[in-house]
Amino acid sequence: MWLPKTDATSKGKKSGSVAVAIDNDKTSKIALKWTLENLTSRGQTLALIHVAPKSQSSSDIEEGTMHMQHMDKQTKDLFVSFHCYCSRKEIQCLDVLLEDVDKVKAIVEYVTISAIENLVLGAPSRSSLMRRFKTDLPTSVSKAAPDFCNVYVISKGKVSSLRSSSRPAPYHPSVLSDFDFENKPKIGKRVLLFHYACCLLAFQAMFKISLLGV
Repeated sequence: MWLPKTDATSKGKKSGSVAVAIDNDKTSKIALKWTLENLTSRGQTLALIHVAPKSQSSSDIEEGTMHMQHMDKQTKDLFVSFHCYCSRKEIQCLDVLLEDVDKVKAIVEYVTISAIENLVLGAPSRSSLMRRFKTDLPTSVSKAAPDFCNVYVISKGKVSSLRSSSRPAPYHPSVLSDFDFENKPKIGKRVLLFHYACCLLAFQAMFKISLLGV
């Protein structure tokens, strides 16, 4: 069910897997703070999803290497800036870095494959007139997200819109509960991307089998 406007005092239900889409903007931090207060409990695992543009191929190897190093540091700093909020609430973080030119597609695919039941996004800023001509990411994600996922859009610390789920997630657990934080390795971007690619292939195989009626 799609609710363009909801009661500003609406609170989420503290159950199910949770993910927050983040970027280099104030609205992402506001969305995370709301999530920690309304959707998570101490000790829970929260996925932080960031979509970076695909690396452009370059004929200059040195230039390409410098670009990747800059991207790695920039991305690492981004995730770290969100970790402090989670640690205060004793929430575990799973950093999910996706590379795609289509942010909506990348987020929706990850949510579908990982059986994310609650997805939170910050409302787009309206401070610039030019933003009117840009794609409204939260609205596009809300429309394309699987029907087992609640999609919350947060503005100024309150729920500005909610697309409620219409059925339970198809399977459990999600990748969030599979992650071993007791022996958490140092995960790099390529490892996360490889994990995501494997999940995608597995999901596609399952989907083909179901269509064949096997």
